[in-house]
Amino acid sequence: MAAEPEVLDELHRLRARVPQLTGALAASVDGLVLAHDTPGVEPEGVAALTAAALGVAVRMADATGQGEFRELLVRGVDGYVA
Repeated sequence: MAAEPEVLDELHRLRARVPQLTGALAASVDGLVLAHDTPGVEPEGVAALTAAALGVAVRMADATGQGEFRELLVRGVDGYVA
């Protein structure tokens, strides 16, 4: 993919500006990895899980009448995935 180096450069800059970030990943809504800076994490798996979670979240917002989907945030004991 031609844009991958530019996206990867931006992910590196983001992690440099925000030292609390332990990784960054850009993926399509269908779970294909565009670029990643994710030490110790398997990016294809995370991208696929994120796509699945996004699909569920969009449907959940719609099914419960809460309006248009806005945000998906997962909080674990050691941090967040957003």
